[in-house]
Amino acid sequence: MPDDVLDELKVNRGVIMIPFYPVFLTCSNNATVTDIMNHIHYVADRIGVDYVGLGADLDGISVTVPGNG
Repeated sequence: MPDDVLDELKVNRGVIMIPFYPVFLTCSNNATVTDIMNHIHYVADRIGVDYVGLGADLDGISVTVPGNG
């Protein structure tokens, strides 16, 4: 998500869900728990921790999620 959209999300008091799906984290089928944490920290540093949620998106995926394999 572009930074300007994150900024508007804060203005509108929304929440961004950080996925566990590797392709959304790293643009590949491989990701680590560190990749998840990097996304959380980036958003929290930019707009605040109150706007961060976790969106596992595990239904129907066929790749291993970080921390599970």
